[in-house]
Amino acid sequence: MGDMEEKLLSGLKMILKEKNWTQRELSKRTDIPYRSIQNYLTGTTKMPATVYLKICKELGVDNQYVLHGSFQLFQPILHEAVSEVIGENLVLHQTTDGVISTSQKNTKLTEFQLSELTHNLLMAYARIRKQYLTTDM
Repeated sequence: MGDMEEKLLSGLKMILKEKNWTQRELSKRTDIPYRSIQNYLTGTTKMPATVYLKICKELGVDNQYVLHGSFQLFQPILHEAVSEVIGENLVLHQTTDGVISTSQKNTKLTEFQLSELTHNLLMAYARIRKQYLTTDM
């Protein structure tokens, strides 16, 4: 078994433990036979990619989370998406108490504001996904 496969299996086991799920429960939720789940998670049988994706979906985790232990979003893509979706019509206003509010205007965000918004979205996304990981859906 290779390093990546070991990392993948240990990541899945860690997530199961964090969610307090047994292999039997995972089997029921995914309609994958219990013995197959056992064999996949012990490395006895190589796990097909389709099974891996199905398990990740049922666990409510991004498939990259299992390998990296965190959510790896490619910031330039998110930056471009934020710009496309709201960058054209959103203006940020910081009040004296530090609260950031928004208003719809026909004014573009500055590059700094867009970068700051992208960074904040990345942080919020990682925090929220981690919360979903630790709660039973």
